Amino acid sequence: MQILKPKKLNIGDTIGVIAPSGVVEAKGLEAGLKILKKWGFKVKLGKHIFKKVDDYSAGTPQERREDFENMVTDPEIKAITCAEGGYAASSVLLSLNPRVIESLKNNPPLFFGFSDFCVFLNANFSLGIIGIHAPNLVGLASHNKFTQESLKKVLLGEMELVYGPSFFTQILIPGKAEGYFLPTNLETLTHLFGSRFDPLENFDGPIILAVEEVWEDKSDVRRMMEEVILHRCFYKVKAVLIGRIIGDSEIEYPKWGKKTSWQELFVSLLKDKNIPLAEFPNFGHLEEQKKIFKILRGTKNRSQTIYGENLFLALPVGVKAVLNANPENPKLKFLEQPVI
Repeated sequence: MQILKPKKLNIGDTIGVIAPSGVVEAKGLEAGLKILKKWGFKVKLGKHIFKKVDDYSAGTPQERREDFENMVTDPEIKAITCAEGGYAASSVLLSLNPRVIESLKNNPPLFFGFSDFCVFLNANFSLGIIGIHAPNLVGLASHNKFTQESLKKVLLGEMELVYGPSFFTQILIPGKAEGYFLPTNLETLTHLFGSRFDPLENFDGPIILAVEEVWEDKSDVRRMMEEVILHRCFYKVKAVLIGRIIGDSEIEYPKWGKKTSWQELFVSLLKDKNIPLAEFPNFGHLEEQKKIFKILRGTKNRSQTIYGENLFLALPVGVKAVLNANPENPKLKFLEQPVI
């Protein structure tokens, strides 16, 4: 399978900003835009970015699809990012113009974002197009400087290639694996199963799967992971990394949920699959801002970032990597930059 690398960004390049999912919080977006401009980039907002369909989405499916297609086919746009997450991005994929898909393949912009934006990162992965799993613009300013610098370096083609023991918290099933890295929100991954953009079905090569999730019951996460394992192309998955899993709820089965840790849940599903499993909690959702504001109200240093020292690495989607899940010296090494 041909892997398609977007071009790295240069100072002065234009980044397109779309809102394919939830309603955009204007102040958070402005703070994120300010960071991109400070780095020397220009920004171009989607025509419908501040539209609202009640409290569900940033515009109708047609409006959001129009913004997406305009950004993909605009020669001025060198990268495309997401304003905010939500639940509506998949409706943009329902009737994409075939010429847009051809444009993606012929001249792929660098996609970066996460949460519901993983719909696009995963769809691109299915086409062999590299992207970046990274914070969305709303919230970027609330992350620490290391997180922000991680994204900047990736955009400029200066990504750190090796992550050693300090980035791992636990090796659950030791082993070694090599494959193309696929960091994703778990729900958005399974959402594309059986579609024309199915990442496991369409991608031709070994995969290191890295998953994160937020506010899902343990039984729901278990079911989604079972969908992954039951997929007829699961044999392509050579290792699994667990990113941040936010929440510890279980409504339907509270007794089971209380005594079952996330680690035990994943181990029980993968212990017989002969693939390594490790915790790598450096990407994915963090606690909602309003909850963390409550914690900070009593602090003297109001200027501290909302997310504190919680790291959100900008990680490549579709770059070949080697995982050594050795309890003594674990390491994740990417074999090349995600951009040319």
